[in-house]
Amino acid sequence: MLQNTAHRPYPLPNGPWVMRQTWRHLLFAHWPVPAETLKSILPKGIELDTYNGLAYVGVLPFYMTNVRVRMLPQIPGVSSMPQINIRTYVRREDKPGVYFLALDTNNLPTVLMTRLTLGLPYYQAEMKWSTKRDNTGTRLQCHSTRLGSADRKQSLRVSFEPISAAAETADGSLEHWLVERYCLYTVHLNRLLRVDLHHKKWKIQHATAKFYEHSLLDTYLHREGRTERVKAPLLHYAREMDALMWAPRILSPINPVR
Repeated sequence: MLQNTAHRPYPLPNGPWVMRQTWRHLLFAHWPVPAETLKSILPKGIELDTYNGLAYVGVLPFYMTNVRVRMLPQIPGVSSMPQINIRTYVRREDKPGVYFLALDTNNLPTVLMTRLTLGLPYYQAEMKWSTKRDNTGTRLQCHSTRLGSADRKQSLRVSFEPISAAAETADGSLEHWLVERYCLYTVHLNRLLRVDLHHKKWKIQHATAKFYEHSLLDTYLHREGRTERVKAPLLHYAREMDALMWAPRILSPINPVR
């Protein structure tokens, strides 16, 4: 994997990677949103990235497996779990990346550890994940309800399946802009951090999805009292991706938000 770098927008980071993960059965659901609805929640030091003047919120249900720290075996109980990532797209100087608005999983140790070490906005949730295969293909279902009395109604229930062959994205396309990101930004202890990632170039498929419950999404798509109808999302699917992560790099001390 480390020899396959021609697709990256910038070189691999210095030093050894520290964590390995495998992401399986990913749904990429993306909604365009006006940039002003997101700028106010970003920390100082990064700027909102846009495509043709539009910002995007992405919702990614997937199943994560083979989680392990470098030089260590997988730890039972924290090496595999379903997740839902809610993210937008940002950049700092020449490095486009991802900024997470929320991450939901049913794995409490992961929630606690990532909040403690990286400040990522993880939430514990009740989650059910199923995979159904037949002669027509593979269909995935994810049902998640965030725990906690204040968040009890924040749920997502979606079924999805790929409907085309897998292909790499074209340079300059919206799809390429959305998925080819090789770092994430986060704020922890009033410091802006960058976590570098590496994986092969994405091969994605067009997908269809049905959202049975989506109150979890409303929190992030209807900010600042916006109530207009949300447009249909752009949908893609990826079967599997192995990924490497590096230790966080401190970029600057900042106030948590602008």
